[in-house]
Amino acid sequence: MTGYWYRCDKCGITWDEGSKHEAQADRDRHRHEAHGGGAPDGDAVHAPDRTSWPPPSILIAALTLFALFLLFGNRH
Repeated sequence: MTGYWYRCDKCGITWDEGSKHEAQADRDRHRHEAHGGGAPDGDAVHAPDRTSWPPPSILIAALTLFALFLLFGNRH
């Protein structure tokens, strides 16, 4: 699963999204290189937001398919 990212608020750096394992590896590497292995305040691996709606293009495609089904799906 993608969508996890690592953010160090102390340094003001956010790493690219990737798997949970990749984000944790980014965190561990950064902690070691920049903070001597310590965990600075604001240091966190963030999970994907599961409460957000899908992108608009997916919603438009789904509604279009649904409308086509209603128009043509019940023809005898």
